[in-house]
Amino acid sequence: MARALIIGINDYAQFPLRGSVPDAIAMNNLLSRHHDGSVNYDCKLITSAHTNVTLKKLRENIHELFRSPDDRVLFYFSGHGYENNLEGFLVAQNAEKFMEGLPVSELLALANDALTKRKIKEVTLILDCCHAGHLGAIPGMDTPHALLSPGLSVLTSSSSKELSIETKEGGLFTRILCEGLNGGAADILGRVTAASLYNYVDQMLGAWQQRPQFKTHTDRMHLIRKANLRLTLKELHQITAHFITPDSKVKMDKSWEETEKEFVKQDNVKKFKLFKKYRDAGLLKPCEPDEDLYWAAMNKGAAELTLSGKLYWKMVTKGII
Repeated sequence: MARALIIGINDYAQFPLRGSVPDAIAMNNLLSRHHDGSVNYDCKLITSAHTNVTLKKLRENIHELFRSPDDRVLFYFSGHGYENNLEGFLVAQNAEKFMEGLPVSELLALANDALTKRKIKEVTLILDCCHAGHLGAIPGMDTPHALLSPGLSVLTSSSSKELSIETKEGGLFTRILCEGLNGGAADILGRVTAASLYNYVDQMLGAWQQRPQFKTHTDRMHLIRKANLRLTLKELHQITAHFITPDSKVKMDKSWEETEKEFVKQDNVKKFKLFKKYRDAGLLKPCEPDEDLYWAAMNKGAAELTLSGKLYWKMVTKGII
């Protein structure tokens, strides 16, 4: 099973926000279902639009999240973040001096404990708040080292010393995350992982903007969401039938193009449609540089696998996918 706790707080007495509740709702909608409509995380959504998110409520629900064994657990927070000279905090609605909110070290300790003692296999922590990069750091120490148990991945909107930008549409970080979960961060089979999400966010944010942080301790990247497939698994497996070796070159001609009525062969037309999907997924290219696949066929040219295509060919051959 997979469970997710999603929290968004707009309604602070001082410095209210506008985008955290919509961000939490958007993340809830994306994480609860895969693109095909199948169930993903069993999400619990808590926002300041419907309840007062006090420190007690924040702590109770976070502790509850890590209490039961599960395959996958995810925590998302959007709201204010605060730091003192020791560490960072997730700010609750009833924050006051010396009781600002939940220490991120407590969140980390709960996640580590769940992985080592409670048989949870994978934990993903996502924070969209100022100073979010404190999560995973050693409290009171100016060090880049993180204390993460195996199976833990951390994604934060900014470093420990940075603010996180809120736009009219919500948090900049979460908006890009949602794009990634919707398919921007997916591989050709539609799989979105913490690493691919970070890579997508990292590319979308410029060097002068807030810098997202990614910390992980895992031997493999687990699925967060299945987005729209660019290829079905059956279509991907056919790559070894059309390319006998990863370096094979497949010759084409006018019989591959369905509009060439005088020459057309239906078997070749079927292959050509698949080759166009491979091309769009970055797996295939014409052998002649800068030539379009259509003109390669018209000129009796050939197609070959890209480096990415050769990688997937080997993965199919080895039975990895």
